[in-house]
Amino acid sequence: MENKKYLVDRSYMIDGTKVWVRIQGVGCFRCVFNDGQGAKVCKYAGLCMAHLRTDRRSVVFVSSKCLNQ
Repeated sequence: MENKKYLVDRSYMIDGTKVWVRIQGVGCFRCVFNDGQGAKVCKYAGLCMAHLRTDRRSVVFVSSKCLNQ
C-alpha cells in the first residue's frame, strides 16, 4: 500500500472505492474497509492508525452513505 498522506475531510479513490477521510476516536467503526477481522490483518491499517500517520490523527475511510452520520 502506498504510504500517502490522506488528508481529513477529503475524498480519494483507493483500490477502486471512493472514500472520504474522517477523524475517528477509537477502532474501525464505520470504516468501509472493516471486515470484522481487526486492524492487525487490514492492509489499510498504516493509512489510518494515528501512530503510523504523519499528522498523528486516527481516521477512518467512509462511504458517501456515512458522511452525515
